[in-house]
Amino acid sequence: MKKIIVLFLILTLTAAIFAGCGGGNKPTESKPTETNTSDTPGVALDRPSDETIETYTIPDGVTRIPDYTFDGFANLKEVVIPESVTEIGNGAFKNCKALEKVVFPKGLQEIGSEAFSGCTVLKEAILPDGLSELGFSAFESCKALEKAVVPASVSVIKRHTFRKCSALSEVEIQDGITEIMDSAFEDCTSIKAIKIPQSVTTLGEFSFNFCTALESIELPDNVQTLPKKIFSGCYALTAVKLPEGLECIEEAAFMSCRNLKTIVFGSKLTSIGLQAFFECGLEEIRIPESVVELKENIFEACSKLKNVTISKKTMGAMNMDESSLPTFLSTNSAVVFVIED
Repeated sequence: MKKIIVLFLILTLTAAIFAGCGGGNKPTESKPTETNTSDTPGVALDRPSDETIETYTIPDGVTRIPDYTFDGFANLKEVVIPESVTEIGNGAFKNCKALEKVVFPKGLQEIGSEAFSGCTVLKEAILPDGLSELGFSAFESCKALEKAVVPASVSVIKRHTFRKCSALSEVEIQDGITEIMDSAFEDCTSIKAIKIPQSVTTLGEFSFNFCTALESIELPDNVQTLPKKIFSGCYALTAVKLPEGLECIEEAAFMSCRNLKTIVFGSKLTSIGLQAFFECGLEEIRIPESVVELKENIFEACSKLKNVTISKKTMGAMNMDESSLPTFLSTNSAVVFVIED
């Protein structure tokens, strides 16, 4: 009998020890999730269960808004983001078509790809100093967006970041950014002027393609290449002064800039690409003697062009004579060529 009682006590004590070590089930709490399973550990916000909400206050202490947290919340008009948030994930607010305003916390470090893509009534994107990552297509198709400030800390404005922001008229790109990637501002049809800071050394293809209201551009001295179709379809552009250090103008860079009458080249330009000035409004042009490579049809459909000045040095590098110039450059029959020594 005593043995049975002793055995019962031992089993009871053992069960109590295991329960104290977490062996029992605990009720879940309705609060942000503590997670350490990714490269960016912290307190992550759970996706709200009610997708019809119009306003939402993110609890203080949350550090991450995970990927696609509010994706498709069509009625969401306002979200309050606490200062504790440092990361907004990919597509976090994608297609929140009623979202009117977002105040970004000062400590925000990362905005993921497509984070606010398709937020069609969002009007401002004033990004905080210290933001280090701005993802692809972060604000693409934000059609009501009127103002954007990109701090120097971002370093790179990635592909399609502000593409198709048709109301965007005020853009501040701060000095310290080094690269603007492909199609970053493509189809931003309300931008009238753009100043690209001296810190930028690389520009992507189509980066300002079809910015149809663009009247003036200020390019940095250290850019060596204007890539394919960078300013194609900028109908309002009338005059451009290219950087002194520019070496290459690639294919169709200024295609269909119909009102572009004047362009001034730098002394280090060596190459002009295929159809670079197709259908431009140029009336006269001087190709600098530093140019040693010309592609075909550079001035095709430039119906207003009257005079082209070209050096013997350039013609020699291209093995061309004067009689071959009109066909090679696709100039109209009224163009007068001036050959310089």
